[in-house]
Amino acid sequence: MTSLATIAHILPLALGIVAGSEVRQPMGIAIIGGFTTSTLLTLVVVPVILTSKIGLSIHCAMALVRNHRAHNTPCPLNFGFAILDFRLFNPKFKI
Repeated sequence: MTSLATIAHILPLALGIVAGSEVRQPMGIAIIGGFTTSTLLTLVVVPVILTSKIGLSIHCAMALVRNHRAHNTPCPLNFGFAILDFRLFNPKFKI
């Protein structure tokens, strides 16, 4: 919300519709570009990266558990709670 308010406030400056804005117009364009870029990175790119990383971590953990179960060896890591939580959110999941 603050970013949107800042962009809305600087928009007349960037468009050059206020008196004497010819000198400050490049600064307004740079501020709007920076705020837009940072807002999109924060709201879209970072959650997508974190979500994919969590999915990859769960996949690797399950592969490790399956491998140790197939060879009947004890697993060096305890994923019991993570597997239980994951099953609560995905009932079709099988180990």
